[in-house]
Amino acid sequence: MFYVKQLMRPQVLTIKPQTTLSEVWQILSKRHVHALPVVDKNKILLGIVSEEDVLETLFPGYKEMSYGFPSTEDEEEMSDKLQEMRDVRAEKFMNVRVIFTKPNTNIMRALSRMLVNRVRQLPVVNDENQVIGIISKADIVRGLLKRK
Repeated sequence: MFYVKQLMRPQVLTIKPQTTLSEVWQILSKRHVHALPVVDKNKILLGIVSEEDVLETLFPGYKEMSYGFPSTEDEEEMSDKLQEMRDVRAEKFMNVRVIFTKPNTNIMRALSRMLVNRVRQLPVVNDENQVIGIISKADIVRGLLKRK
């Protein structure tokens, strides 16, 4: 039986509540991650910011845009909105209802939480709610494939 602590990655990219939307997007895109835990100075988990959170903050209802091609005016409006919102702090748009896991959780339970909640990864927290790692669906599948 595998536990989260055996497959989690202890190096976690995190951000502070003061991190700006522009900085968040740069980290997400440059580091090829889909979400960033938001922590305080003691690494206590406060929230999480995903690509979807950023896009929804910038362009409420952006998912419906896929049904029609944006016009040039729409693109200009989107660009203006991006400039206007670039300094909004993560604490204003982070999701505070974070799905997380603990190190001693069975990996199949952790995977189930990801699937049910439609998330790609879970922050791993200790008993003090400090972020100590992260585990993704890929980490679990990789661990299961290596199992002898």
